[in-house]
This record gives sequence, structure tokens and C-alpha cells, in this order.
Amino acid sequence: RYAQREKIIDGILVGIFCALLKFQGWRRYALTAVMFATLLLPVRYGIERMKLFQDVTRIPAWQTEIDVFTASRAMADKKALVFGDEKYVQLMFADDNITAYPVRFKEEYLSQIDTGRFDVFVKTERDGITSYVLLDLDE
Repeated sequence: RYAQREKIIDGILVGIFCALLKFQGWRRYALTAVMFATLLLPVRYGIERMKLFQDVTRIPAWQTEIDVFTASRAMADKKALVFGDEKYVQLMFADDNITAYPVRFKEEYLSQIDTGRFDVFVKTERDGITSYVLLDLDE
């Protein structure tokens, strides 16, 4: 369909160009304006499709949160368990030493966690600010 439209537009432009050779005076200028307007239309559509003048954020906020968390744990000697993160798969792909779960942390999980090998974090969100809180399991 797009190729058919291009052929039609090309035919119109050739017709206008031939008419330009025939006409003199104001008609010639009017046809020149129509020809340029017809040429500028695909250029405008192309610019709109490329979104040159729109501010597009390519990195979502959750990705930035994950990057900050993994960077803060870069030198940690223990592996991390993270509870309550809805992007748990992406979090585990970001760092091999992180195991994440979408469920909220419960006290009954403590008996199953080896606190000598793992730091336990809970993702919290307050006033639009997301943070990973380290639980103190030594108590």
C-alpha cells in the first residue's frame, strides 16, 4: 500500500512539473508552492516517525533502581535475598549474587534462610521513593 501511495505522489509531482513548464506568471508560482508542499509532507511524516523533537526516556525508572542497588552491592561478600520486588526476574539478571522473590517477607521465612550466607533485603516504597532495606537478622 505504501508503494502505491508513493507512485501516486510521484505521478502527481510529474504532472505538476509538466504543468509548470506550460504556465507563466502567478499560476506557475502557485503550482511551485503546491509541488513543494507535496514534497514537504513526506519529510514531515518522516520527522514525526523518528521522534526527533520529543524527549523519550529509554531507561525506565525501575531499571535505574536496579542499577543503583546492584552497584551498591558490588563489593558485598554475602549473597542477597530480595523480597517484594515485582521486577524480580530483571533483578536476578542484573547480578548473579541476588535471588529475588515477588512475595512479601514473612517471619516464618527466617527458619529457612542461612543468615551466614545471605543478606536479606525488603523492597519498600514511600512517597514515590523506592529503597531496598537490609533486615537485621542477628536479633
